[in-house]
Amino acid sequence: MEINNALSLILGAVAVGAAIWATSAILELLAKLVGKFAIAGVSLVLVAIYLKVYVGIDILQSLTDFGQLVIDAVGQLIQIVFSLFSQVNLPIE
Repeated sequence: MEINNALSLILGAVAVGAAIWATSAILELLAKLVGKFAIAGVSLVLVAIYLKVYVGIDILQSLTDFGQLVIDAVGQLIQIVFSLFSQVNLPIE
């Protein structure tokens, strides 16, 4: 059983190293061919995949939730400002 765990750990480390090397090689090739915008795009996709697969965070759902929070906060801010201005008695001349 100890040998299986050690072998799994070694193979896992080799697989992670190979994935990192392959990703680095692809990003380097894209940098030469297309430029830095391609690297940024591929990096964002890789981060999204990593977060979805390994961490379990759905990027689209997180962005939707954050957008809804911003919309709610702006709506509350507008209501507060409106209520403040409605309480002010400005003299009309």
